[in-house]
Amino acid sequence: MLTKVTRLLRASAGAYITLTAGTASAVTTEYFDYSAFDAATGPMTIVGFDDRAAGSLLSGSEYSGVTIAARRIAVIDPQDFAPGLVVGGQNVNSQPQGISSSIFYNNGVLSFDNQVDEFTLTLAQPTQAAGLWLGNVGSSNNDPNTPTTIVFYGTSGQVIASEVFRQGHEGQIGSGANNRFYYGLTSDQLIASITVTNGAGDFDGIILDDVQWAAPIPEPQTYVLLAAGIAVLFGVRRAAAGG
Repeated sequence: MLTKVTRLLRASAGAYITLTAGTASAVTTEYFDYSAFDAATGPMTIVGFDDRAAGSLLSGSEYSGVTIAARRIAVIDPQDFAPGLVVGGQNVNSQPQGISSSIFYNNGVLSFDNQVDEFTLTLAQPTQAAGLWLGNVGSSNNDPNTPTTIVFYGTSGQVIASEVFRQGHEGQIGSGANNRFYYGLTSDQLIASITVTNGAGDFDGIILDDVQWAAPIPEPQTYVLLAAGIAVLFGVRRAAAGG
């Protein structure tokens, strides 16, 4: 014979399963316009690398809330790379700094290599809104074999969204190698990490700036589970009081 507490536990579990099974399918929105993303999301934590001197090399663990992994994380001033880059506001070419793998300083002189750039940005707490600025996409002749790909991953390693950037992509600001793009995402799936990959071949290097994310928002299932737990606790107390 089931006790009152057992019946309450089973009923709460059943309600949780029913409600979570009825949740809507994933809803994800991509943004290539920073103003639209900002209006849709509100306050963000932003890592702009402006607290580091040009020429610094990062370990990738300097910033609270995000870990950055790459073969080299060099802090650069885009103006040293290409004087006259479009500047202003929060963007990849904002002065003073951004980060790159293929662009770096050698004894104070700006240098380049021709290796693959691949950054992995891992969030300490997965969130439902994140984005970043990307610059210097494609070589001056827009080598079609070296596009830059940005992928957002969920907590289970699933791809939430991905986009391939070449010169001429939607949202481009500037022209030629003097370009920058914004790519942001909102989703009801939690974003756990972002990768940015640029293949070797254009004798150039991408620049990242203003990596940003919103405070984590619990998934709807979390609220349901919390409510079920509260209901169980009240039921246990009533059952105990009723004998």
